[in-house]
Amino acid sequence: MLDESLFEQLDLSEGAVAFDIALDNLRNDVLQIPPFKDPVEWIYDSIELPKQATFRPGNMRLNGFQRPVALDALDPEVDQITVLKGVQVGWSSFLKAMLFYGISYLALKAILTQPTDDDAKGYYKDQIEPHFSDVLAGIRRTPGRGEVQDTWDEHRFNNGAQLYFRGAASDDAFRRISAQWQMADEVDAEAWQSKGEKSQADKLALYRDRGTAFIDSKLWVGSTPLLIGPHGRVQFDC
Repeated sequence: MLDESLFEQLDLSEGAVAFDIALDNLRNDVLQIPPFKDPVEWIYDSIELPKQATFRPGNMRLNGFQRPVALDALDPEVDQITVLKGVQVGWSSFLKAMLFYGISYLALKAILTQPTDDDAKGYYKDQIEPHFSDVLAGIRRTPGRGEVQDTWDEHRFNNGAQLYFRGAASDDAFRRISAQWQMADEVDAEAWQSKGEKSQADKLALYRDRGTAFIDSKLWVGSTPLLIGPHGRVQFDC
C-alpha cells in the first residue's frame, strides 16, 4: 500500500511552476481562437490557381470589383447580391471561391442553381469535384454504412455544412431543401423564366423562399444580360 506521508517530503514547487508555464503557453498559442478571416483573406490563403487554368497562377487574389461583392456576403444589412456581368470576367471562379468560403469556413448550407440540371452537373464536374482533393479535403466526410451517401447534387460535410446543386427548369427543383446562401447563376436564361399559367410562381421568388428559415440568408443573382432581337437571345459584353 502506498504511504502518502512520503509525498510530504517531496518538493513539487519547481514542477508546479513548469506546469503553470506550459498551461500559459497553451492558452496563448495552441488554444487561442484564431482571428476571423474575411473572404478576401481566406480565399488568398486557401485557394491556389494552377498555371494551366489562368494567366495569374498562385494564390487567388480577388480583383477590384470582386472584393466589395465578397465583403457584402458578411454584411447583415445585405440580403441580396446582384451581379450584372459580361462574358469571361471570372464570375464562375469567383462564385466557386465564395462557395468554398461559405461551406469550408462559415460551415453554412448553400444551394447553387444553374439553368438546367445538365448545366448544374457540368458546373459540379468542372468546378467543384476537382477540389475534393485540395480545398475541400479537410471537410469531406466518409459516410459509413447506413449513413446518407453523397451524390453529385447533394453533399454533406463533416463540419456541418451542406451543399446542393439544382437546375432551375423545373418549378419543383427547390422543394425540400433550405439554405443560408442561395446562388442563382445565369438567371436570364430561358430555363429560369416562368412557364405561363401552369407555373407556380416567379422562380427567383421560389428560390428566395429556400432561405426564409435563416435570419442571415442571402440570395446571389448573377447573369450575363440578354438582348431580344430578330435572331432570339443574344449575349453581349457589358
